[in-house]
This record gives sequence, C-alpha cells and structure tokens, in this order.
Amino acid sequence: MKTLLALPLLLAAGLAGAESRTLPVPDQDWSLTFDTPPLVERSSPDPAMHPLFLGGAGRLNVSAFAEAPRCPGPDTPDSVLTCFLASHKSNPTVDWSSTKTERLDADRVLFTWAARIPYNGRVYRQANANVLFARKGRWVDVHLSYIEPTDDDVEQLARMARTVKAADAAR
Repeated sequence: MKTLLALPLLLAAGLAGAESRTLPVPDQDWSLTFDTPPLVERSSPDPAMHPLFLGGAGRLNVSAFAEAPRCPGPDTPDSVLTCFLASHKSNPTVDWSSTKTERLDADRVLFTWAARIPYNGRVYRQANANVLFARKGRWVDVHLSYIEPTDDDVEQLARMARTVKAADAAR
C-alpha cells in the first residue's frame, strides 16, 4: 500500500510535459538550460531589453537574461543577488515578508517572492522565483512567475528553478 501511495508523489515531483530549453549566450562558449512546460516565445515590449528568452504559457511567464554586470562586485551569486535586491528595493508590489533566499549550490542562488500587482482596478497575486548566478563575466537572472498561483504552481516554480543551469558549449 505504501508503494501505491508513494508512486503519485514521485510522478508529481517531476515537471509534467516538461521540455528542455537551451539558450546559447551570445559571444560566450556556454548556454543556459532549463526545463519548463511548453512555452510560447514572445518578443520584448521594451526595445532596451535584450532577453535570451521571453515567453510563457497560460499564467506562467519566463524570462532569461545573461548580461554584463549592472553593479560593482565580483562574479559571484551573492553579488548578483545584492544587485537584484538593490534594483527591487523600492518596488511597491513586492511583499518583502514573503521573500526567501536559498543557495542551490556553490554557483546559484534561488530568490523567491510574492507580489501584489494592481491592474485595471484589480490586484493580482504573483508568485516569483529568480535563479541568479554569474558566469564568465555575465550575470544571469532567470525569472519564473505565475499570476494568481495555486499551491501546486508555487511548488512547480521551485522545481523549474532547480533545473536552471549553465552548460558548456558542445565541442
């Protein structure tokens, strides 16, 4: 009986219908990889933004950036996190009581947070996960979010975030 109860939990632990995405980083010898449900790629509404990827599926949104550092400091995940937090500190939509930081490994930090976003006379809840790290002079921010998230959505954000990695280019 325990085996039958555990099987659905094991199946649910993965990303149902996930697809792996590999994004080459321009002028670099590495790529960014992650697993998500199938996504529809979108173009950036802001011509000043240059994401490696921008897209979504239903209530899920994903963006990925690998850019030159925007703040002083060494190429460490802590520097990227400090810069990220500084750029968001005055954002009134962030629920700072919801924030959590988790070291995924020596190279990656996961920052999760909730937001309340006013739009067209209504306030929407948003669950967010940012995977932050530095590699070879690029600072990486992969942002995953769900609008009006369920508990399952929040768990799926964490699972997707853990798949974000840098990979050396095939030679």
